Amino acid sequence: MKIAVRVDASIRMGVGHLKRCISLARGLGRLGAQVSFVVRNLGLDSEASVRGAGFEVFGLPPPSTAEAPIGNDSPAHAAWVAVSQLLDAEQTCAVLEGQAPDWMVVDSYAFDARWHERVRQLTAARICAIDDLADRPLQAALLVDHNLAVDHQEKYGRHAAGVARILGGPRFALIDPSYEDAPPYRFSREVRSIGIFMGGTDPWNASEAAVLACRDVAGFTGPIEISATAANPHLPSLRALCANRPGVSLQVDAPELTAFFARHDLQIGAGGGAVWERCCIGAPTIAAVMAENQRASLTELAAFGAVCKADSIDPPSLGRHVARLIEDCSARAEMAHSSRQLVDGRGATRVALAMMAEALELRPATAGDAARAYPWRNAPGTRSHFRDPSEIEWEAHRTWWLRCLEHPQRRLLVATCGRLEVGILRLDISSTCAELSLYLDPELHRLGLGTALLRAGQEWARGQEPTLECLTAEVLNGNDASAAAFDAAGFLRATPQKRLWEIPR
Repeated sequence: MKIAVRVDASIRMGVGHLKRCISLARGLGRLGAQVSFVVRNLGLDSEASVRGAGFEVFGLPPPSTAEAPIGNDSPAHAAWVAVSQLLDAEQTCAVLEGQAPDWMVVDSYAFDARWHERVRQLTAARICAIDDLADRPLQAALLVDHNLAVDHQEKYGRHAAGVARILGGPRFALIDPSYEDAPPYRFSREVRSIGIFMGGTDPWNASEAAVLACRDVAGFTGPIEISATAANPHLPSLRALCANRPGVSLQVDAPELTAFFARHDLQIGAGGGAVWERCCIGAPTIAAVMAENQRASLTELAAFGAVCKADSIDPPSLGRHVARLIEDCSARAEMAHSSRQLVDGRGATRVALAMMAEALELRPATAGDAARAYPWRNAPGTRSHFRDPSEIEWEAHRTWWLRCLEHPQRRLLVATCGRLEVGILRLDISSTCAELSLYLDPELHRLGLGTALLRAGQEWARGQEPTLECLTAEVLNGNDASAAAFDAAGFLRATPQKRLWEIPR
């Protein structure tokens, strides 16, 4: 499957949009997708960042004063890309000529439904829009908003009239897949050191303000480490600060920040995309509102107990938060626990799977697959929809699994997407019909994988079992998700609980 990504970075908009798109691209790549980027040079070398991440990149022409005016009916952030959105759409499709992408991922506050629809018309690609503002009409097959919200459908309201599906909340946080297995922060009652990362560009030099808040207001005397990138325009000032302030150090362009977030007992950071990285690591964090669109999400995160929200980077105000949290180890412990409940590092994988569900394939199970399937089968949400919902011991599961592999009338199959195993499908054959049963990795529900698994099962039965005439399944009352999946896969309701699909030949 081919995926194209349209995204930019600049001092004004920061590098967060580009970073989260690269994270999604890595998730897609792990599933076997071919991913390319389309970027425009807006003062930062986005092309180099994309190539450095290992992806093909197409550059758009730099903006010029001769181009069409943006227009009064454009999105509030239209000026960020310095060209009209319809011109951008035309140029994007021009550089992708011959690529024929299946999906176009777009992450830009400067584009609305008009850009989405024009690109869809010219490329026939499905649109995946990444957003969190909910301030303009969108036209997309998929909308991803990884911010907290009580109800994402209500958040977008009429702006989502052209959106087929929304993936909302930190479950879909677009952070690098390496965070899935990153070691978490190990809680300490004492704040031994403080880490500061105020985003990729930090145009307001909030990093220096945070140091002053820690040293001059909170009176913290321990080590302070600042993390920054070469795109930060205040690097000379930060280097001078470190030279004049004992115990303050600076790292620039660290390849990843998992270790940085894990080694400090208190983090101070901007409320952008890195807040999800800190949550995944479980790092107690003071998250500063650096842009108005961050305020609502940080308010929700603070109410959940995952962060301490700072409305200002003014050193006296920020310093009071630092002083309080240095003394309040219980508040830091709550943050360390609560934040990890929100983000598990698999968000990019989940979004990638939602986009690539149709690429799901089946293979015969092996004895070695029993261990992978065991926690899926024993998950409470899985067992609740079984005829016998009781938990099963490992040896009983292993014995049952091996018997299935040897049973002449049973087919045990593993569903995969790329190199990732996602679920199990079983067929019990009786004469010319086979009864289906299935379950998924419980962390991968509500991504469309159930329907994809059933469709793959239909194709497998038609191609591998020529004597079969129909597939049946029992869906227990209350299992609405499975019922919807069977309906979407074309199964008919023979009885209130029984589903039937006749195999076309």
